[in-house]
Amino acid sequence: VFVFGSNLKGLHGGGAARAAMNKFGAIWGQGVGLQGQSYAIPTVGVGLGAIHSAVERFTDYAMQHPEKLRFRIRRRRIMPRSSMVENRK
Repeated sequence: VFVFGSNLKGLHGGGAARAAMNKFGAIWGQGVGLQGQSYAIPTVGVGLGAIHSAVERFTDYAMQHPEKLRFRIRRRRIMPRSSMVENRK
């Protein structure tokens, strides 16, 4: 199962979301949950609390479905804008 970040509207237009739709059965217009051989976690346009809740729901799902032995999760490092600012002397 390919796990990917989505928006709530399920507009899988780019990146991992588009790959999920093209290769793993994600459904256009469905932004949350199991879809074919993919699982959408809303990460775009939502707050950290909503992301945390969605990840907890995914974790519960994964634990309740051990027959789906393998979940492919794309790891992405996100840097706060403040850490990207170059320090000038």
